[in-house]
Amino acid sequence: MLSSEWELSIAIIGDTGVGKSTFLSMFMTNQFVQRHNDKIAVHQQEILVGEKLVQLKLIDIVMIYYELKSGKEPFRSMAWVHYRTCVGIILIFDLSSRDSYENLKKWYEEIQQYVDQEKILIRLVGNKSDKLVYDDLGEGKDGGNDRHYIQYEEGEQFAATHQMQYSQTSSSVLSLIQDENYQSINTIITKFTEEILDFVKKQKASGKLDELMGIRSLKKQVVIQEVKKKINRNSCC
Repeated sequence: MLSSEWELSIAIIGDTGVGKSTFLSMFMTNQFVQRHNDKIAVHQQEILVGEKLVQLKLIDIVMIYYELKSGKEPFRSMAWVHYRTCVGIILIFDLSSRDSYENLKKWYEEIQQYVDQEKILIRLVGNKSDKLVYDDLGEGKDGGNDRHYIQYEEGEQFAATHQMQYSQTSSSVLSLIQDENYQSINTIITKFTEEILDFVKKQKASGKLDELMGIRSLKKQVVIQEVKKKINRNSCC
């Protein structure tokens, strides 16, 4: 029976309403659950990457809004703590919302403010691709080529400019064969985990593994626990 070697912490961030919680629900259960978390939520999930079983710690970071004279401004309570304890970040925007796309720059600047980008991997995800396809087929109110929709090339360009990989998906359908750029959420997270494992391997080879946050060797943890048990058994009362 396989046992996980690594626990990897990954933060899920993006504007309110882009589908972060449903993105995670689809990954965890393959079911669309329309809900919005009002607090930071942490989920644990094991996935098989090649022949390796990996424990993922997925942190859904939400935005809490407070009112300023200029309008609503984002206040991310304790978010920086989670940024600094992650080895990966999935940055999500809504493909049907031009505002959420424009706000990617602010999110990226916030990441740079709190973490050393050389010690973390970021993946950009455009969510709700089903809206583009179905509206383009005339099943929605707006046309899929309407200016507020984000085209694949736009997301790809932002990702390339900021040294990220880009994926496009939907958190409300399991497949979308009409969209050649569609990737399932399971595929996205599995590929991202593969990238992180390669990143960890390179850092280990260069002697910089201890500088990384958001990774934990579960095998090392087992050894430590066994040593503690042995010390306790041999201690005199």
